[in-house]
Amino acid sequence: MLTSLTHSLAQTFGLFALIPALIFGLIGIQMLRVALMQMVAGHNMSRLRPIPGRIDSSHVEVKEVHSEHGTSEEYKPVITYTYVVDGKEYHGERINLNLPMYTQAGAKALVALYPANSNTTIFYSPELPDWSLLQTKIKGRGLEVLIGLVTLAVAVYCVYLATLNPHMAGLF
Repeated sequence: MLTSLTHSLAQTFGLFALIPALIFGLIGIQMLRVALMQMVAGHNMSRLRPIPGRIDSSHVEVKEVHSEHGTSEEYKPVITYTYVVDGKEYHGERINLNLPMYTQAGAKALVALYPANSNTTIFYSPELPDWSLLQTKIKGRGLEVLIGLVTLAVAVYCVYLATLNPHMAGLF
């Protein structure tokens, strides 16, 4: 049954099966690239040093986004902080290395962890003391790897469908 369905799809879509193969392949590669970059960044987190710091300001920015589907809102936690390394004062606003997408509740919860005028731990790079973070944990790598692998599998299946079409025999 599955084989006849596959052959039927190949006969119907033929060359057009290569279009979703390209789209799914690019999405899969991008998702795996992001996951790999986060893994490398996670490895480099071990080089960061903790140091006492102070939260200067903490709030959620709300931005209206207009599209053909209507208007929506994006929420961004904005937290600025100060820390001192070797007697020199530095200012930062980098929270973490996660993808910067937050729900309203997520942005508010993150801001609540770092109220203005409070003391906290800042993580900075000894090689570049002006480079710092509030959080060193990176979230979501497993999901990105899974999505990347599934979309690559769909791309390979689409190419397979295209090869089954008799009109495509000379291309592969």
